[in-house]
Amino acid sequence: MPDEEAKAPREVTMSFFVNCIKSVDAIEGTVELDFQLYASWVDPTLANVPVEERPPYDDEWREKNRPDDSRDVLWNPKIEINNNVSLETLWSMYPAAHQGVEEGRVIWGARYRGAISNDMDLTMFPLDSDAISISIGPKDETVDKCVLRIDPKKHGFEGAPGDRIKKSNLAEWQVDVPTLRNGLSGPTGSGNYYSNVEFVIVVHRNFLYYVWKVLCIVYLLIMSMFVCFCMEAVDDFADRINICLTLFLAAVAFLYVVGESLPKVPYLTLLDKLMLISFLFIFLGGLESLVSRNYARSSPSDPGLVDTVALIVFPLAYFGLNFFFLVKGLRYRFKLMNARGEKEVEQLLSTDSKLQQAQTTAPAAAAASTATTNPIAAGAAAGAAAGASAEAADVEVKVERRMSRRNTATVLQQLAGTSTEKLHADELEREEREKEAAQIVKLAEAKKMASGLILGAGLDSDSSDKATRAVLVSEEAAADDAAPGSRRTSVKRRVSISSAQKY
Repeated sequence: MPDEEAKAPREVTMSFFVNCIKSVDAIEGTVELDFQLYASWVDPTLANVPVEERPPYDDEWREKNRPDDSRDVLWNPKIEINNNVSLETLWSMYPAAHQGVEEGRVIWGARYRGAISNDMDLTMFPLDSDAISISIGPKDETVDKCVLRIDPKKHGFEGAPGDRIKKSNLAEWQVDVPTLRNGLSGPTGSGNYYSNVEFVIVVHRNFLYYVWKVLCIVYLLIMSMFVCFCMEAVDDFADRINICLTLFLAAVAFLYVVGESLPKVPYLTLLDKLMLISFLFIFLGGLESLVSRNYARSSPSDPGLVDTVALIVFPLAYFGLNFFFLVKGLRYRFKLMNARGEKEVEQLLSTDSKLQQAQTTAPAAAAASTATTNPIAAGAAAGAAAGASAEAADVEVKVERRMSRRNTATVLQQLAGTSTEKLHADELEREEREKEAAQIVKLAEAKKMASGLILGAGLDSDSSDKATRAVLVSEEAAADDAAPGSRRTSVKRRVSISSAQKY
């Protein structure tokens, strides 16, 4: 077996620094910001090699610094922004003063300015919150060749330089919790998975604008409608209907004014529900005027009975419904803002152990099928690869469905409620991760050896397929016994706004 296949994935340490958050565009689904990105990895071929004698880091660096250097470029993860919309690279460099000569460490940094995509959940608008995410990953290196890690020296402790926002121009939003998380992206069209890191900034909307300039005005309109119940049911019937129609048009105008700043989503926001309740009660007010007129004509002894009952029931019902929805939204809001890291939660991007096993099994079985020359054994290995790929796809669909059912409150609570101890990983944890990566490679080797045994035994297609599946199942069980705590957990922490403003 080639030596390259026996190597563990190369580890790349990532860190972030956000200079400024300029704007959040809900209609376009983008965020305008300015941030810096840093990556660090060890290249054994550069150990004790002076920086000025190193081969070119990449083709772009060669063109700017050493156009005459014809040597092959060094290994590079080629980090890219997954949710890039219109980012501009202000600078990208390999600072010579920060390179590690003794161990062959390579340091790369870049600064970006522009827009990234941002999917917002507006269910609780205007009491909503948003998780602005900067998602990065390698361009070409799959998870079995390159794994991204979070730099424990820059993130995850009090006063960490990477866990702060230098400046924010968001007048409508309050910046609350910056967090980081590891995960996987994929599978792509070719069935590959890639290691990813996300820097997540949780922001909360300043809702008082909508309270004073929308809700209060609407409430005044509805209370004006209640005045109709004090008017004569028969003589003033036309005036009562005109008042209801005018108030209805005014409420519609407010709805369109608010809708100009929001995307056309296929669900109702909290403000939509409050406005629809207002429309309903204006309509019921006009209907009550009709009922009251007919009752007054049929019962001249007590013509104002319907209006008297409506004057009591309508305000109680209207403000009761508004109170219910507003309290629900405020509880959601305060629960997010007051969340603390009291317990660890499973990271949102990473998948469970079954999916990780399926992701490891599918590429290994496919590699065994490629290496096999006997048609019968090749068919068996291909069947095992197809079964493992189907299992991976099935588990992933279940995970995606499970994640889609989580509402924004649960997601943001998990982001804000993670223990701060996990993020500050020490060297012992790093060694354990390397051992886990080595175990994954050993499983791949074992699967290829199993395919070789099947080939030597000359089994028919059905027997080969059953044998290969049996090997896969047994090895997955062995992997569970060998590494029962292999499930990755989130590495997140909460940073207060006051501590961030000190910088």
